[in-house]
Amino acid sequence: MRQITLFGNRIPLGALLARGSIGWAVLARAPKARINAYLYRRLRSKMRPRAMSLMVSQLSRFCSVGALCLAVSTAVLAALHELAGMYYLAAYAISFCVGNLLGYLLNGRFTFSTRVSASGGARYLFLNAALLAVSSLLMKLLVDGAHVWYMFAFLMLALANTPISFLLHRRFSYVQPSRRGPLSQLSGSAQ
Repeated sequence: MRQITLFGNRIPLGALLARGSIGWAVLARAPKARINAYLYRRLRSKMRPRAMSLMVSQLSRFCSVGALCLAVSTAVLAALHELAGMYYLAAYAISFCVGNLLGYLLNGRFTFSTRVSASGGARYLFLNAALLAVSSLLMKLLVDGAHVWYMFAFLMLALANTPISFLLHRRFSYVQPSRRGPLSQLSGSAQ
């Protein structure tokens, strides 16, 4: 079967074209550039709805996991600051770490359906360390500078962190190396 190179991947034509949508004889005689342009348009029209539905599905699962992690983090923050008398920034850092550890494990299995790995964990910790540094600075500014109640500042930052962390973790933390190209998942039969 004739294969083409699309986005750097070798894809069999039969994996992308429905039988009868374009004549095989015409396809065999068509210049390669015309085939690539046709397939690019056709594939792109199919990729958008699938990619969007996948992202919406992942975002909803990410938010569900995030709500659970938020509840756990809030409980840890309140317990450490109110009950144990710990300084709010130290309690915030600990609650942030507890929530993010739980988030890494749950999001890996439930949201992104990937295995927990050392490299993914390292990327996750690196991104969360950056988010923690920025969030701690903003927490300090909100609580000490703007005199916002620490729990309200915590909830505002958690709400602001959700879309940022989703996009960053989706792009960097939960990426699994693949032997096949990124388009092979869409074509189904291209292996």
